[in-house]
Amino acid sequence: MVPVKQDMPHSEKDNILPDWKMEAIHWGGAPDNFLLFGIKALEKGQPSLAFEILKEGLVHNPGHTQLTYRMALALARCRATQSAADIINSLLKRLDKSDPVICDVYSLAGRLAKDRWEIATDPAEKTRLARESMENYKYAYKISRDYYPGINAATMSIISGDEQAGCDLARKIRTQCLKKKSGVTRDYWLTATLGEAC
Repeated sequence: MVPVKQDMPHSEKDNILPDWKMEAIHWGGAPDNFLLFGIKALEKGQPSLAFEILKEGLVHNPGHTQLTYRMALALARCRATQSAADIINSLLKRLDKSDPVICDVYSLAGRLAKDRWEIATDPAEKTRLARESMENYKYAYKISRDYYPGINAATMSIISGDEQAGCDLARKIRTQCLKKKSGVTRDYWLTATLGEAC
């Protein structure tokens, strides 16, 4: 996850203002403020509001990588899968490989291909989307060694027909999670990943 500042200007941290545009008058177009409010809207389960905030942020900061990524995430959570995929695919074409958000972008690209795979009816299209999802998740895992894209890469490898590679990667992720779990008491995603890796 990309770190952002934790102080929200002119507002309580846990409260998204219904009229955030009045708040934005004080921001002077600064991307961090749009990003903070967009993230908070996503955390509160308000992806439509997050989209609106982040889109406005991009008006003031065209091409801003984090704003673009979060806006695509908001669209994905609104189930506007193809629109989100179009934004992410465009971002991938211009994204610098050293950008701190690169793992998140590739992971979202994997998720969006998986979402499209789920609803595709044409067998050839399903196969293509499963492989696209697997490749994006694999790349995100390669550059981050984060178990989230790793376990998704394993699952999509199996779905793509490469069961051996998927099982090998799942075992690797399981070992990684068991090592990490020894120092963590309650981590839902870590436990869920272990369950999927078994």
